[in-house]
Amino acid sequence: MIAAPNTTYNLLELQDGVEAVLGEDNLTAGHYTQIRLILGTEPDDGNNTLEVAHDFANYVISEGTVYPITIPSAFQSGIKLIKGFDVIANTTTTLTLDFDAAKSVSNIGNGEWKMKPTITITQD
Repeated sequence: MIAAPNTTYNLLELQDGVEAVLGEDNLTAGHYTQIRLILGTEPDDGNNTLEVAHDFANYVISEGTVYPITIPSAFQSGIKLIKGFDVIANTTTTLTLDFDAAKSVSNIGNGEWKMKPTITITQD
């Protein structure tokens, strides 16, 4: 289940203890081996931090310019987060995803940006 479909998250705002719920659902008790984050392919109707409409579903802002960002395989199969976790019946399981922007996003030149997400998962 997706908590807020077609929602843009400014990942730089989600730091120093600031969190966002990306999804919640009732899962069958058991051991799970991975999670997939499915990224949008269309921009939402909000404004970015420059107070202009989103031109791209996924982008980076550098020195006041908005650039689309390439995320390999993210649109076909999602961002695969491979980390086992257990869901126990009749309890709430919370997973915290910690995205490292400095390690994940790179400028490959000529206005092209690429993301190879570095995300750690902890089970609370």
